[in-house]
Amino acid sequence: MSKKRYYTVWVGHEPGVYASWDECEAQVSGYKGARYKGFATREEAEREYMCGLPSERSAGVQAYAAAAADSAAGAGKNAAVTGENVPRAGKKAPRAGRISKTKGKNASAAGSTTLAPSAGAGDPAANAKASGADVVAPGAAALSLAPATSAAAARKGRTGSSRAARTITLPAEVPPMSVAVDAACSGNPGMMEYRGVYLRDGHVLFHYGPVWGTNNIGEFLAIVHALALLKNRGVSGVPVYSDSRNAMLWVKLRKCRTKLQRDGRTEQLFRMIERAEAWLRDNKYDTKIIKWDTARWGEIPADFGRKH
Repeated sequence: MSKKRYYTVWVGHEPGVYASWDECEAQVSGYKGARYKGFATREEAEREYMCGLPSERSAGVQAYAAAAADSAAGAGKNAAVTGENVPRAGKKAPRAGRISKTKGKNASAAGSTTLAPSAGAGDPAANAKASGADVVAPGAAALSLAPATSAAAARKGRTGSSRAARTITLPAEVPPMSVAVDAACSGNPGMMEYRGVYLRDGHVLFHYGPVWGTNNIGEFLAIVHALALLKNRGVSGVPVYSDSRNAMLWVKLRKCRTKLQRDGRTEQLFRMIERAEAWLRDNKYDTKIIKWDTARWGEIPADFGRKH
C-alpha cells in the first residue's frame, strides 16, 4: 500500500492543499503555469502553501520555511515527493523531482507571501477547544494556522480549507496583501466570534468562537491575533485592517478596557484577554493597523454579514 501524500498547489484552478493526487490533478491538469508539489505530511504541505511559491518568497519567509523544514527533518517528517509534470487523467501521482510546472502566462498567479490556512498538529489549548476555537488564542505559546471551522460546519463534519477562497473587490487604496479582521456578537454582551481574512484571495486565516463576550472584545482580540500570527510566521509588510476605533485604541494602549463582568461565564475569555495584553507588552511589531473606511469602501471583507 502506498503511503499517504498531501499536495500543495500554489498555482492552479483552485490553489490550496489537497489530500490526494486525484484532487491535486483536478486543480493542475490543463492549467498553464501550474505549480504544485507533494509532501509526506499535511502539516508540511500546508506550511509550504502558506509560505507561497518558493521562487517568489521574501528573505524572511525563506528563513522561516528553511528553519521549519530543518525542524521537521530532525523529527523525520519531511520526506517530500514532488511531481515532474502534470500527467494525463487516470495516471499515477508523479515521483520525486522538482516542483511541477507548465509554462504559460498564468505562472505569475502565486504570490510571494501566501497567507493560507495551515493545519498543524492540533490546538493544544484545551480551554480553546472547549469554546469551539479553531486556533490557539492570541498570546499562546504556539500559534496554529488551523483551517477555520465554524461550529455549524464542525457539526456537519466540514472544515474550511484553501478552497474556501473567494474573489474580493478592493478599493485602490487597499493592497491585496493585507489582513482584515472583524467580530460579530448576537447581543451585547452575547455570543461573540471573530475572524481574520487574507484579502488577496479571501481565505479565512483564523476564526475563534462563539463564546460569551462583547463585540469590542472580539475586535480587540482579532487584531492581536493577526499581529501575533504575522510575527509568528515572519511575515512583514502586510497591514491589518479593522473597522473598530475602540479596538485599535485598546491595542495601542495594550489594554482591553472592557466593562464586561468577569465571572464563571466569562473567565475563559478574560484569560484570553490577559494573554493578548501580555503579548502586546512583550512583543514589538512593525505591522501597520489601519482603520477600514466603511463609509467609502463598504463593509470590511471579514464582516460576518449579520447586519440588518
